Amino acid sequence: MNQQSQQDSIQARTIFNKTKRFVWYKFGIGMFTLLLTVGIGVAAFFIANSMSPMSEFDFVDGELQGSVGPWIGAFIIWLVLSSLITLIINIFWRFRVRCAHVAVVTDATIGNQLPEGGLVKHGMKRVKDRMGALGVLGFFVICRLVRSAAGQVGMMMQRGTGWLLGRAGTVGSVVSQGMGKMAKITIKSTTEVSMAWMFHRNDLRPIRAITNGMGLYFRNWQTMLKAAFGTTIVKMIVYFAFGILAAVMVLIAVLTMNFFFVIGAIAFLMIASSIKTAFLDSYRMCRMVNDYMKVAPQSSIDNQQMNSMRGCIKYRILENRAEAEDRKHGVTNPPPQTPATPRPKKQPAPKFDPQTGKPIGPAPPRFDPQTGQPLN
Repeated sequence: MNQQSQQDSIQARTIFNKTKRFVWYKFGIGMFTLLLTVGIGVAAFFIANSMSPMSEFDFVDGELQGSVGPWIGAFIIWLVLSSLITLIINIFWRFRVRCAHVAVVTDATIGNQLPEGGLVKHGMKRVKDRMGALGVLGFFVICRLVRSAAGQVGMMMQRGTGWLLGRAGTVGSVVSQGMGKMAKITIKSTTEVSMAWMFHRNDLRPIRAITNGMGLYFRNWQTMLKAAFGTTIVKMIVYFAFGILAAVMVLIAVLTMNFFFVIGAIAFLMIASSIKTAFLDSYRMCRMVNDYMKVAPQSSIDNQQMNSMRGCIKYRILENRAEAEDRKHGVTNPPPQTPATPRPKKQPAPKFDPQTGKPIGPAPPRFDPQTGQPLN
């Protein structure tokens, strides 16, 4: 890891630590959702058990004896109710907090300081101002469309890379598969960095800004992939470990015919998901947004890249939505992809005298002693 990467990691970790109020907020939402889901599951268990006690179930000649109808019905009702409640919480509560966290991290990265006052209040206000007439549901749909479009663009890029690496033989094929797995995971960050660009480019309509942000993400995909590498590895390890433990609990539930083990396994997975969403995903977002905002303002999208992205149906749909929103609000010529901010000029390295060690500066100007005019 080079020095610049270490500095970016430290800055992202600092922002993450200073915005942990959002992290605990997300974790609290996850625990609240867990309690509701487990409560519905326990209620369904008691109803099904009162109608068809599990103690009466038995295997005779390899066949299950007992009425499973109430259990199937209870399971379906539990699945439908818990899924519906989780969806409502995710859209109208968790998604707003997620957007507010991205807004605060974006402001902190651009301004090198956190906004004054309550972070959650500031973030919610930024979200409300930028969502505008779209509302929470409309903006949620746009973000899902961004993720779908990013998936299509990512698959297109992955196929090209896979073809090149596949020609390198077995080693190339293995590397290609590994990169494919990594790319699928990092694609999830597209929505967050595109959202960050939307909060940064207040001069653009929200859908236009988020569409441009997606293009700039793929313009700098190498930087984004490096930023997500560490957290992606940790996430894969956590998924594997928690998945094994949950599978063991489900196996015990099947062997012992104890429904509580099934509820326990589901609750365990939901706790793991809440930890991942609140802590791992939040840190990954801080790192991705921090690295993205370092390169995106100095980047631009050329026609070749735009035409390649337009080869994906979902991206064309997203771009058409952006054009429709611009026309609706009377925007005929939207600003360019990036602000007209020139790159900072690189300062020449200082020179030192090899004998004295003193810095060698430019020669002082000379003047004619008689006329006082500068000498060339």
